[in-house]
Amino acid sequence: MTTGSRYAAKSRKRIIPTITHLKDDVTLGIKPRKASKDYVRVIPIGGVEEIGRNMIAVEYGNDIIIMDAGLEFPTSDHPGVDYLIPNVSYLKKYKHLIRAIVISHGHLDHVGALPYVIEDLGNPPIYTTGFTAALIKKKHSEFKHLPTPNIIQVKKGDRLKIGKEGMFFRFFGVEHAIPDSIGTIIETKFGDIVYPGDFKVARDRDNNPIEVEEYEEMGKKGVLLLILESTNIEKEGFSGTDDEVAEGLEAV
Repeated sequence: MTTGSRYAAKSRKRIIPTITHLKDDVTLGIKPRKASKDYVRVIPIGGVEEIGRNMIAVEYGNDIIIMDAGLEFPTSDHPGVDYLIPNVSYLKKYKHLIRAIVISHGHLDHVGALPYVIEDLGNPPIYTTGFTAALIKKKHSEFKHLPTPNIIQVKKGDRLKIGKEGMFFRFFGVEHAIPDSIGTIIETKFGDIVYPGDFKVARDRDNNPIEVEEYEEMGKKGVLLLILESTNIEKEGFSGTDDEVAEGLEAV
């Protein structure tokens, strides 16, 4: 899947998206949608083979649910560019079918593009946790021209129906470098789609994994699709524990 981007360049008054790299569904590699309950379609709009711009669309019947809306920070190949944001030209055509945006956590690579794309997506309700909601509201206050976002707070353990076609969403807690991060299980008639967002498996001082029982339960129930992040997967070994980080900070 080829993912697209738009650049957001900064003026003195406000930040304005300026350049669209990929202009249509053909160059995005996305076939025109066909409403059907015979399958679930999962479309990575951004975040594939890159760090940032995380956005996934889940389609079932006449429902579209978006998972995350992140930005990517530019490199030296993007002079004068402040942010790269997902190309939502495909989703914009079907914004009347977008039922919700689910945000996994508050890091900018998962939430930072919201102010730039929310109008193109039809201002759907945003489902996320309390801490992430506070970060969204704070950032939103910088964009006076946008309507107030409709944020619905959820927490781990919640299960609720989103959309009109019968998909239920369950939320579970994940270990990450920012508070109040959640993973999402999308229940479909074909099986569960599991999207943990960014996470790590916590380990004790002997390097044994802890708090993995919830993942084991998911596996027992059966998973149709696991959407897994792979940052630093090429590196062998394990990252340090939070306790080790805390000890380092205390020492400093």
